[in-house]
Amino acid sequence: VCSCTEGYRLAEVLRDIDLQKTRSP
Repeated sequence: VCSCTEGYRLAEVLRDIDLQKTRSP
């Protein structure tokens, strides 16, 4: 598994969490 791919996945997860926080009232 390429480390750069893992980093990309991690960034996607963190971004998704940020979006959920922003959506939460």
